[in-house]
Amino acid sequence: MKKAGPIEPKGGEGAEKMKTAKILIVDDDLDFIEISRLNLEAKGYRVLSASSGKEGWKMAEKEKPDLIILDLMMEKLDAGMVLSQKIKGHPELSSTPILMLTSISRDTGMDFTPRTAEDLKKLKVDDFHTKPIKGKTLLEKVEKLLERTESPRNP
Repeated sequence: MKKAGPIEPKGGEGAEKMKTAKILIVDDDLDFIEISRLNLEAKGYRVLSASSGKEGWKMAEKEKPDLIILDLMMEKLDAGMVLSQKIKGHPELSSTPILMLTSISRDTGMDFTPRTAEDLKKLKVDDFHTKPIKGKTLLEKVEKLLERTESPRNP
């Protein structure tokens, strides 16, 4: 009986490399981390998590993730912004894409959504979305950001 060979993922070898990407979620909402982890791991991503900006920085330095999903408000109102600036200023992490998520508009009534690429640049993030975010939308944003980078640093 002939053994079946490996199944080629949709999109070829590049899609396989993208799916092995290491993603760091930094958020103080443990339910959000767990739901996002399940969605991302179901698609083959490796997921790490941290529940504060300080912990997120240590994890980012140690693990060198391929993408970071970052909450804006954690232990301090600007913890995510401070962390994104630190990451983008670090020579080994500066090219790491950051997806910033926040519920600040819902929580405060203020519209904080960046409107232009320049707004994103000022925030030191590559993409932005308000919470809650649907699992499908999160996956689409993750895939889009990972496609911008050549390949995962940690296959």
